[in-house]
Amino acid sequence: MLNQLKSSMLAATLSILTSASILLSIGTATASEDNRNYVAPNVGLVNNRAIYGINTKFGIGDSIALRPFIKFYESSEGGNTTIYGSSVTYNFSSPNSSLIPYLGLGIAGVTTARASSSRGGFYLEGGVDYNATDKIVINANYLQGSNGLLTIGAGYRF
Repeated sequence: MLNQLKSSMLAATLSILTSASILLSIGTATASEDNRNYVAPNVGLVNNRAIYGINTKFGIGDSIALRPFIKFYESSEGGNTTIYGSSVTYNFSSPNSSLIPYLGLGIAGVTTARASSSRGGFYLEGGVDYNATDKIVINANYLQGSNGLLTIGAGYRF
């Protein structure tokens, strides 16, 4: 059980780091322009249970972003559950607005330690980023796969 949890956390971490390195190799100037990237710890709800994790955003174009994430919660089966994945989103931004809604499609994996099960699939994502300052973003998003997942967080823009 502990080995499976470690394995899923390692897989999720590698997924996020791989996504980040690919984006940085595509073009550092484009990805970091105007502080479009961020790392945001968050909390939320899934299946009426508290969830916590990290959302990230890496801008890869004027309106396109890659959004890797990892989240943890205690499942109804009594084991720790890890959800990890990444989406590509279209960001509906306007030049004079700090509010940036977005929609996207992603792929995620779910691992439950106690039940020794893994599954995955595609999901739809929608949310909003609010640029509170040049360095602080507030993010709220909703993922709809086999279950709905709602989170909110604040993070550091870079």
